[in-house]
Amino acid sequence: MKKIDQLLQSQKTIYNFKKKIEAFFESQNFTFIQPPLLSSLPIPEASISLFSTQYKRFNIEEKLYLLPSPELYLKTLISHGAKNIFTITPAFRNGEALEGSHNIEFTMLEYYLDNANYIHNMEFTKRFLSSIFDRKIEFTTLTLEEAFLKWANFSLEEAIKTNQLREMALAAGFKIESSWSSEEIFNYIMVDKIEPSLPENIFCFLTNYPAFVATTSKKLEGTPFTQRWELYYNKIEIANCYTEIDSYPDIKAYYKEELKLINGTSELSPKQEAYIKQFENFPLCSGTALGIERLLMAYLQTHNINSILLFPNKTPFLT
Repeated sequence: MKKIDQLLQSQKTIYNFKKKIEAFFESQNFTFIQPPLLSSLPIPEASISLFSTQYKRFNIEEKLYLLPSPELYLKTLISHGAKNIFTITPAFRNGEALEGSHNIEFTMLEYYLDNANYIHNMEFTKRFLSSIFDRKIEFTTLTLEEAFLKWANFSLEEAIKTNQLREMALAAGFKIESSWSSEEIFNYIMVDKIEPSLPENIFCFLTNYPAFVATTSKKLEGTPFTQRWELYYNKIEIANCYTEIDSYPDIKAYYKEELKLINGTSELSPKQEAYIKQFENFPLCSGTALGIERLLMAYLQTHNINSILLFPNKTPFLT
C-alpha cells in the first residue's frame, strides 16, 4: 500500500472514531456547543503559553489569543443555566516540546456534567471510554498520596502539612534546586518518577492533586488536596478533570494569583471582573478536558502522535 493510501485510511479511522464520541454524548442527552477559537479574554494560567495575534481595522487594534481550551465559553453558558454540554474543537498550546506526545494544534473534547463532582465524572468517563473502544479496556485509580508513597518513597500529604516538601524530597534522593517552589518540586517529581512508573496499557486515574498547584478545582475539605484527577495511558496524560470552583471569592483569588505570576500585577481588567462575576451563583458541576489525538494513540496503540496526524507540526507531510 502506498504511503498516501495508508495515511488516508488512518484519516477514515480517526473520522469514524470522532463520530463514535459524538454519538455517545448525544445518547447521554448532552448538547453540542461550537465555541470560537479566538478570544481577547483567556483564562489566566501561568503554566500555559498562548499564541496571540492582532485584530486591526482602521485605528482599532485588539490583541486576541488562540485558546488552549474552550472552558471560557462553556462556563459562561453554564453560569446562564446550560446543563450537560460538550464540544469537540481545535485547541492550541505554545511552548511545549514536539517529541511525540504533543502537537501545537490539537483537538479538545471538553464536557461538563451538571450537579456532579470529580468522582461522578470519573465514573462517567469510564463508561464513555468503554463505549467507544472496540476492545476490552482496564482502569485503575491511585491518589497522588498513594503514588508518592509507592514510587517517590515519601508521604506527599505529610510533606505538605509539615511544610517539608523540599526536605523530604531531598531525603528521598531527588535532586532539588534551592530556588524551586513547591509547585516546581512537585512537577519535577511527577515527571522524573511518578509518570514513568505508571502502568502500561491501562487507563490510570491519578486523583487528589495538591492545592498549591493552582487550578480552578475545588478544595477537598479537610485535606491539602483538590478535587481533581488526571487520566493517563502508557504514561501520557490524556485528560484532566475538576470539580469546578463555584465560589466567587475563590475564583477571584485564583485569577489574582495567576495574573501576578503572568503580569507582575494582580489587578483584574473590567472584562475579567465581569467574567468572574458569573461565579456568584455558579452551579455544582464537573468538567473534563480530553485530548482526542492522545486518546487516539491509546485506541490505535501507538506511542507517537505524529503517526496519526496528516500534518504534524514536528514533521509535516508534503512540506
